[in-house]
Amino acid sequence: MAVNNALNISDTGIITHDGAGAFSGSTVTEGGVLLAGASNAVTDTGVLTKGTVLVGDGAGAPTELPVGSNGQVLTAASGEASGVEWAAVSGVSGPWVLLSTATASASASLDFDSSIDSTYNLYVFILDGLYAASAVQELRLRTSTDGGSTYDSGGSDYKYGGLAVDQAGSQTSVNSSSAGQIQLSAGSNFGTATTETASGLVWLYNPSGTGYTYFNYQLSMIDDGTLYQGISGGGVRVSAADVDAVQFSMTSGNLTAGSIRMYGVSNPS
Repeated sequence: MAVNNALNISDTGIITHDGAGAFSGSTVTEGGVLLAGASNAVTDTGVLTKGTVLVGDGAGAPTELPVGSNGQVLTAASGEASGVEWAAVSGVSGPWVLLSTATASASASLDFDSSIDSTYNLYVFILDGLYAASAVQELRLRTSTDGGSTYDSGGSDYKYGGLAVDQAGSQTSVNSSSAGQIQLSAGSNFGTATTETASGLVWLYNPSGTGYTYFNYQLSMIDDGTLYQGISGGGVRVSAADVDAVQFSMTSGNLTAGSIRMYGVSNPS
């Protein structure tokens, strides 16, 4: 029996045949990928660079596509030889859309006087690390119907009610049936130090509707006596008006630091 090619049994890797009677041993690189080529040839790609993917072009052997930039996604692209490419995400957004950010820096108020309209039925304000310049004050909210030129502050413009519970279980109610603002904090002891901040959420419902404009809020804060408080409540602008601006301020004095972000929550499709 004739043997066309003798194999060295000490060879490592794989045994390949050339289709014409000859065998050979081929070393395989650790981490490499085997690809079949023309005439049944087998090729070892070698170690691929981090993030590299193998793609087919519909004509020959698969090719290597290097990893894209951070944040890019693999996208179909008929104009590319491989049919795909790395590209930035476009035309995609979540249900929460960031509309505006206001940052306090010895600020008399943080105003949101644009982007509140009929585009969204729900707006959410995220309060982050707010603290005041003056002690014995409260955080409040007011609305506007003229784009923030003036904010409603009449003595019967708002109604609100809430409850604060501190770390010891003591409860403080915050409420009014006739007020010039919606009060968000309780106990006249809003924090004045970097370790006495307030963070939380305020929800604004259907500001462009034909009825009253409603709010809900939740705050988590350390007061100026270093006592923790959790506060929940709600309020209403007692007018069938088209609210198009919202203002946050202290009853007196400035907001020293912290920020508020306003999001529009997409309407269900």
